[in-house]
Amino acid sequence: MEARYSPQHPDEVRRQSFSQYESIWHGYADARRALYPYEVPPWESREPYNIWFDMADHLEPKVASKVIDIGTNDGYFHRILRDKGFQGEFIGIDIEGKDLPAVEHLANRRFPDFNVRFMQGDAQNLKNVIGTNSTSRAIAAFLTYHVPMPGRVLSEMHRILEPDGIGVISTRGVTNQLDTWQAAQLVAHNNGFAFPQELPSPGQFKKGVPIENISVYSHFGIKQSQDALYQSRKFKVLHEHIQDSDLWIKADESGFFDYSRVVESLLPYTRNISSGESPKEADLEAMRSFINQVISSYFFTSAEKTRQEYGLDEPYYKSHANQAFFVVQAVK
Repeated sequence: MEARYSPQHPDEVRRQSFSQYESIWHGYADARRALYPYEVPPWESREPYNIWFDMADHLEPKVASKVIDIGTNDGYFHRILRDKGFQGEFIGIDIEGKDLPAVEHLANRRFPDFNVRFMQGDAQNLKNVIGTNSTSRAIAAFLTYHVPMPGRVLSEMHRILEPDGIGVISTRGVTNQLDTWQAAQLVAHNNGFAFPQELPSPGQFKKGVPIENISVYSHFGIKQSQDALYQSRKFKVLHEHIQDSDLWIKADESGFFDYSRVVESLLPYTRNISSGESPKEADLEAMRSFINQVISSYFFTSAEKTRQEYGLDEPYYKSHANQAFFVVQAVK
């Protein structure tokens, strides 16, 4: 029996709470996604590469009857599938359950003819949520580096896929938008905060932790995914794509807004160096002020150097994208 959440009618949700639910579609994930369209160099004229569109195409959305999205977060992928012509059943699963009723309601309100369901479940153990051989298509997008035991996520994808079913697993490398982690670290340190990897215990600040180790992608990135999938007897790797390209962020108000939003999105995960507590709103406001005063100066100065180095007409700030996905077939 599949456990699930039923969508709440707007009348059953307090007006203030529902307005907060609307913001589910715009948060940490959207902030980071907003930088990837900048991968087109200023001397090229083309559409930016979109890894989400590419992953969706490999699930054959026009013919797939069901897609299970493991670690669905805000349900972003179902919108991609919809745009790609998917008319089947979409099931999104996420361990964070409190927002799922609102996510499902919003999805069905925006796409009333689209069969969308959201359920709470741990990607490392979905036996009480999804049955064995339940679907011919599944995806775990940018999930494995967030969980303690990534191998169990791969095992669960294998279990829920039908024989010869197609799965997509995506991840990121440690160099992915690494500069935003460096900026967030600088902001945090100057306001008495640090990332958990720098705090063995409250009051004990460990200096010199490499920024690559602070980035969440170091836990299960591209190399670890390659090793796990190519050595696995549960999957046959049909395709892999690795994006390793610069991001050219135009140094104007809009570009800095997109960049600073990513930096700001990392700050709630820092901890007070003395107490180990999460930042309060006043702390975050002080850090936002530091971004607007100090990080902005660095952003525009760096962009001007890039303009001079490449002989560009306008200044561009350079970040970097390093992400990958693997298309696998379940061997059973």
